[in-house]
Amino acid sequence: SLPLSLSLPLSLSLPLSLSQVLMKVIKRPMTAHLPAGALKVGTSNLGKLVDLDEYIPSHLKPDERPIVFVVGSMAHGQATVDWEEECIAVSQYPLSGSVALGRICNAFERHWGIL
Repeated sequence: SLPLSLSLPLSLSLPLSLSQVLMKVIKRPMTAHLPAGALKVGTSNLGKLVDLDEYIPSHLKPDERPIVFVVGSMAHGQATVDWEEECIAVSQYPLSGSVALGRICNAFERHWGIL
């Protein structure tokens, strides 16, 4: 794996290519960086269990607001933010953040017909 470094302007870049920023620390409030009017959905294994293949189409309709998902990085507990509007579970079992994100992305792919 390539080593990454956090430089003074609070951004993440590769050592050999300091001009290419991979990640940047943003200023608060977080909601200022989200799409205006977006539905903010938290995820937790304690949330309301939903089938993403039904949830995505019912909440992502043309001319309606976009969806923002808050996903934690651990299988236990939830990513707690004070601005989420609802909290859902994407599985009846605790999942890692990467697996939860994979389920969400796969549901969008199926909804949009991406093979």
